[in-house]
Parts: sequence; structure tokens; C-alpha cells
Amino acid sequence: MTRFAQSGYHGTPMAEIARDVGLTFRGLLHHFPSKRLLVVAVAEQRFEDARLFVESAFASDENARALSVLEALTERFASQPGLIELSMLVAAEATATDTPARDMLTERYELGLSLLTGGLLRDQRAARIRADLDCETLARRCIATCDGLLFDWIQSGRNFDVMSVVRDFIADTERAIAV
Repeated sequence: MTRFAQSGYHGTPMAEIARDVGLTFRGLLHHFPSKRLLVVAVAEQRFEDARLFVESAFASDENARALSVLEALTERFASQPGLIELSMLVAAEATATDTPARDMLTERYELGLSLLTGGLLRDQRAARIRADLDCETLARRCIATCDGLLFDWIQSGRNFDVMSVVRDFIADTERAIAV
């Protein structure tokens, strides 16, 4: 994950990864017969780290606002541009129906959606956001926007301050949904 985060998919040879983890190239291929399968495993670990981050944020602060947690998670992702590139590759790979990336991405997206929806429902119960909101739809829109901004940032060569745009989006959304 570290190597991909630093150098991206195309800039990271499998031989370097093998060396980093103390394996021979053949040893690495025994566990991951292709770079694509390794990328899926790395993406799965990244999603697991994100899940733990979100769960920890909500558990450690009962007043944590869902959109603030999403902003913090997006900032965490933005600090690792190479892993955003990997996410883009996994998303592209997941368009095929017969790939391990599809099931993993679908499962992890549903989990992320559930976590954010749960956080928004908690905000709703605490009267921090309007009671008339469909929290699942709002969660979908927020995830799509933050993911889309990160992908746009990578595609544009990182030529804009993505977190400034994310913060503006979160602030605008919070104003729109406030009680």
C-alpha cells in the first residue's frame, strides 16, 4: 500500500513490492499471480482502513457530525494520491461482471453508504439536521461528490486544491440540511 501510495500503479514494479516485503518475485507471484489481484487486495485493505477510521470517529465522539467525518476521511484519502489512482483502476476493473473487484467494490460501497447513512440518521435524531431528509439519498450524493472530486483532482494532474472544494461542498451541504 505504501509503495502504491508513493508511486502509483504504473510507477510501482512488482519486483520492488516483493523486495519491500521480503519476498522473491516468484514468492510474491505465489500469493498474487497478477498485479491486478494485488491492487484489489490493496484496495480492500484501504476500504477496511476507511471503515475503521469512520467507526472510530463516531465511537470516540458521540457528537461527531457525519459530514465532518466524511470530510476528514476525504482529506485522509487526498493525502495518498497514488491510492486514489488505484481506486480508479479498481472501479474500472469492477465494470466487468466476472472480476473479484466487482464484488469487493460493491460490498465495500454498500458498507460505506451504510456507515454514512447511519451517521446522518444519528445527526437527524440529535436534531442537527432536518427531519424531512432522506439520509440514504443524501449519503449517496455526498459520497459520489467527494469520490468524483478526488478522481477529477487526479485526472487534472492535481491542479486545484481539492480539499478546499470538498470543504466548500460540505459547508454548503451542511447549511442546506441544517435545522
